[in-house]
Amino acid sequence: MKPGHPGVALQAMPAYVEAAVRAGLRLPAERATAAFARWAEGVGQGWPTALVAQCRAVLAHDDPEEHFRLALRLHGPHDRALEQARTALLYGEYLKRERRRAESRVHLREAAEIFRRHRARLWLDRASAELRASGDNATSTPADDALPTDSAGPNGLTARQLDIVRLVAAGATNKEAAARLCLSPRTVDYHLRRVFQQLGITSRAELIRRFGAESVRSG
Repeated sequence: MKPGHPGVALQAMPAYVEAAVRAGLRLPAERATAAFARWAEGVGQGWPTALVAQCRAVLAHDDPEEHFRLALRLHGPHDRALEQARTALLYGEYLKRERRRAESRVHLREAAEIFRRHRARLWLDRASAELRASGDNATSTPADDALPTDSAGPNGLTARQLDIVRLVAAGATNKEAAARLCLSPRTVDYHLRRVFQQLGITSRAELIRRFGAESVRSG
């Protein structure tokens, strides 16, 4: 991470670890986790130890479930609810990737409810998209309806869809767009399928032709 206020940098470390792993920067993520763990050990019990377990879950090669379960146990009921929601979201995403969809929805719903309550629109958008991708068609808290947003444009796309479209139109792959937006590649795939359906687009090249100029202007 770039130098900055030490306290802010430390508290941002778990988000950095997730972004680094998604971008394929495993060694920097491991170093960041080790530094955060040393600091958390000095602090003692509480949210820092929960986030160390979260970082280790994100880094785990084979079975991150033990770390996710530990992180959820260590999160206090009224201690940094948004961090607890992020752990639930990451665990839900992992379970969905493992095709344990019924279990994943429990944690994704918990995350979505906390994000909605705290008006964390972008995180709610991610959790809601993961819920829909998990087969939860009954969820009543889609991000675009639950919170005020300026996302309704002339194309009828949401703010998140526009973010993805602009990155893709500028040449990003789905994986690169996912890393930039802290989403899973499957979530980006889901949003792009929705965009194609909504706009009647049938190819990626057509999307780039349609939004490329707009993407350049917006950047």
